[in-house]
Amino acid sequence: ERLAALLLEHGADLAAAAGLDRAAFQECIDSHRMDPRVQKTLEEAQALRLTEAPSFFINGKLFNGSTFEEFKVAIDGLLKK
Repeated sequence: ERLAALLLEHGADLAAAAGLDRAAFQECIDSHRMDPRVQKTLEEAQALRLTEAPSFFINGKLFNGSTFEEFKVAIDGLLKK
């Protein structure tokens, strides 16, 4: 909920800083047209028990906030099989 409030307050600034059209971004937020898609994504994340973004699955194992080295070890281990 806190993140949602921050995004509503500062989202247009973040979008502009990322090179997006500030007005188009704000219109999208204000229209709520993406709300069903966002809700579906949240429900999918909750079903997978994801608590962080980004989150990755490698061969069925969840990696949250992992370092490059952790990814490398996991992938190198799979490549050896």
